[in-house]
Amino acid sequence: MPGQEAERPPGDAARAMCFVCGPANPYGLHVEFVQKDGASEATFTPPAHLQGWPGVLHGGIVITLLDEALAYAAWHAGLQGMTARLEVRLRRPAPLETPLVVRGWLEHRSARAARARAELLQGDTVLAEASGVVYRARISQDGRATLAD
Repeated sequence: MPGQEAERPPGDAARAMCFVCGPANPYGLHVEFVQKDGASEATFTPPAHLQGWPGVLHGGIVITLLDEALAYAAWHAGLQGMTARLEVRLRRPAPLETPLVVRGWLEHRSARAARARAELLQGDTVLAEASGVVYRARISQDGRATLAD
């Protein structure tokens, strides 16, 4: 099933500066998630300046990508939210300057939260995986996000 281009989540100017997906953030990663086969998915080729150890994507960036995949999985399911719990397993070093796929999907959803999983892949090899909980968020008039009641 081909991917469907997702509209950016609501929040306009505030979301435009998101470090991972914000098109207006000059220092951001500019990752674009699409809804594909019941998951949220993006392809990202990490540039050399995101290096941790030589030739390896910094682990903090790996975790950031997994966090964003959890949030987009919730958003594609109709829940605008923020990650409240995240557990990560880094299985193998993620290479730089190589296309990687980050994918997130829901395992369970309620009105206030979603339990989701994510993985970072190089081809069929799982480089990292995460599980977490995304709680419903509210965006205020000034563009700030808070957890909803």
